[in-house]
Amino acid sequence: MKAVHPHPLSFARCQRNLTMSQLAEAARIGASTIWRAEHSYPISAESRRRLCLFFNLTSQELGLVSDHREKSALMVDHAADAFVPPALSFPALVAVTEINGPALAQMTHHPASDMLSREAGLPDASSASALLAHTSSDLAALLDAGWSVNAVLTALRTMLPGMQGLPQEARRSVYEMAAAALKGDDLQISGEHLSQEERARLCNGLRQSVMEGWRLYQSSPPAYVLVVARTQLALVQQAHALLPADLRSSLYAALYNLMGAALLHLGQYAAAQRTHQKAHIAALEAADIWNMAQSLNWQAIGANNMGQYEAAIQCIESAMRLLGYGKGEEFVRLQAHLLADWAFNAALLQEQASVQEKLERSATLLEGLGPDEEFDLSRWHQTAGRCMLLSQNYPAAIEHLERSVAELAPGWLVRKILTLVPLAEAYARQRERDASIAIGEQIVAILQPMGSAMLNQCFKELQQHMLKSFPQDQRVRRFIERARHQPLLNAVPADQMPRSGK
Repeated sequence: MKAVHPHPLSFARCQRNLTMSQLAEAARIGASTIWRAEHSYPISAESRRRLCLFFNLTSQELGLVSDHREKSALMVDHAADAFVPPALSFPALVAVTEINGPALAQMTHHPASDMLSREAGLPDASSASALLAHTSSDLAALLDAGWSVNAVLTALRTMLPGMQGLPQEARRSVYEMAAAALKGDDLQISGEHLSQEERARLCNGLRQSVMEGWRLYQSSPPAYVLVVARTQLALVQQAHALLPADLRSSLYAALYNLMGAALLHLGQYAAAQRTHQKAHIAALEAADIWNMAQSLNWQAIGANNMGQYEAAIQCIESAMRLLGYGKGEEFVRLQAHLLADWAFNAALLQEQASVQEKLERSATLLEGLGPDEEFDLSRWHQTAGRCMLLSQNYPAAIEHLERSVAELAPGWLVRKILTLVPLAEAYARQRERDASIAIGEQIVAILQPMGSAMLNQCFKELQQHMLKSFPQDQRVRRFIERARHQPLLNAVPADQMPRSGK
């Protein structure tokens, strides 16, 4: 994974504690010009001249793009990361959690209202106002990039438990390191003066933050999840010295797995496999059996998506051997998950005896266990339904998949799509057109905002099955035509549509 450093102009601006608007006023250019420059878009020669004059730096030192040829070269250099929105700002996160701290040196007076605020347990009003203004400026770049306010707040809720676990001095160190990172320096927080209580609070906060990141996975676009996970990883890396070695490696493993899962949904299969391999190495360093097995589980999912079913089963077998050394509900759930996935890969290889045996073993492990994002009875019915679909037992497939949908939690959107797609296919193969279209409409409503290349491909394959089952049906053709006008969906291209006989 490439390190993501803020733009040199942004660094120069932050060094002087200026917002974009303040810099624009001082340099006598538009605030939108500042935004364009900090996002590597070309700006006019006059704007470049004024910025160079203000900072007493060259155009190259400020990273200013002078024409479209330079912009094109920059886009080629970053093509691999083109789908990733801007990373969350560490200074903004620190400012949010450091409201009580003396962050700005120029705050020297405390009016009566500030004293009353402090007595009431509220932050210093002038400090809070200044920090909120600074934070708003930092976060405005996310809004400019198309994030909604709700998306920003959700990401902050995910990140803040880890940041709040840092002692105040360490928070300020993170703020300083964010600026140092702009210059390419690799600094870490020193843990020399932390008490045991402070260390425990930090560890618990980071654990909670990572758990919140995984909750995002089921309900949020993968590019958004990837940004949050990368920001969480950067925080763990910068707090490296504060964490016990085993926890540190386990956090790395969990975050690499989360990043790999997001990359998988973005269709970046090779990158996802490399990231899950990093997770396995990190878990190995911590002797973390569960995360080792989980990374192998994700490698199996990646192999399955690439059509490598035997390689997927090999990963599952390796993970199952590891889980024999663990105890507890989370190990049981993961075993059940692996056995069900083994059954699905066996179904793709037409090994029916193995399918039945693995599904039965998986169901036995789930007895007495309730709903869970990792794996539960709803997910088991989803997998069993897909296996029945592959064996052309459409009534059984529909029964399993309908039960899976009925038991799904409302926010588990990824799992819902992965259940509705085979359900719509099963109805199409059974020649129940209206049911197939009705479920297809549900898929479109959920899939459109997700931006998942992997799920889009599943939807595209569903449309092909519908066309094969109803080659001349006008209602099916109209449904697919409507889907083609959804910009984020990979609808069947017009040249692949069968010609109407009417």
